[in-house]
Amino acid sequence: MKIETFYFRSKGIEYEEDGLFVNSDKKIFVIVDAYNESYAGTPKIFQEDGGQELSGGEMVKMILMQTFQLYGTQNVSLEDILLKANARIKKWLIKENLHGNKGDRPGCSFAAVSLKENGKMQIIQGGDCIVLWKEENGQTYITENQVFKHDTECLNIMNKILKKASNNKLEMWKQFVPIFRELRERDVNNPSSSLCYASLNGDERISEYWISIETYKASQFLLFSDGMVPFEMTSPFKKEELISYILKNKKGGLLNILEKTREIEKKIYTSDLEASAISVEF
Repeated sequence: MKIETFYFRSKGIEYEEDGLFVNSDKKIFVIVDAYNESYAGTPKIFQEDGGQELSGGEMVKMILMQTFQLYGTQNVSLEDILLKANARIKKWLIKENLHGNKGDRPGCSFAAVSLKENGKMQIIQGGDCIVLWKEENGQTYITENQVFKHDTECLNIMNKILKKASNNKLEMWKQFVPIFRELRERDVNNPSSSLCYASLNGDERISEYWISIETYKASQFLLFSDGMVPFEMTSPFKKEELISYILKNKKGGLLNILEKTREIEKKIYTSDLEASAISVEF
């Protein structure tokens, strides 16, 4: 089993809210992409038990990683570990008085893979972390970016505000934050919304909203956060294009995928994002 891990954060990104976990003995692999409350300016800062000051997204990421470190070495199912992490996130949110409006809660997208002794592979994914896998028969599959439609609506609204604000990005974001809060409240873990997406944010029914797949063991698979690939390619209508893009550029390693993505997105965005990935081949 060949394992490659990758993490990138541009200099302009202050908070480290992407993360990854690998337990090659238990064959568990996890990617996390956490986020803060809706805010303008700077996010709220919290002090973890060791005294380190972290953003809300960093706290959520830390809780998820610690839960996998604790239970990932035991005979606990992938689903149960994620549910335990979600319960611990809820406990922390309640402690910090953040468990009210979902639009103001930190949380995280995630993708997790567990290789079982019976030769099967379990995939659980929520939000905009994604899993690609190639089965031994040569067929390649990829999970859906659950947040694509939500993010597309957000981008459209932001562009309209930016135009009215004479391209003043700070003013645009200030006006967008209360709208962003409402959109998160509407869509996060909410089955009544057509733009519903799963997020580990303390909601007890999280398992009803995430994607869960059990398939036969793949010859290779890749878990990655949305920052690794061009946003437009994560459209549910462009799965084949995204698969082709990843497999072609993965030949040069995970860094090559990111470099190709940055070339494309520099034409659209002015700042880089975090990106993380785990590649496994047999």
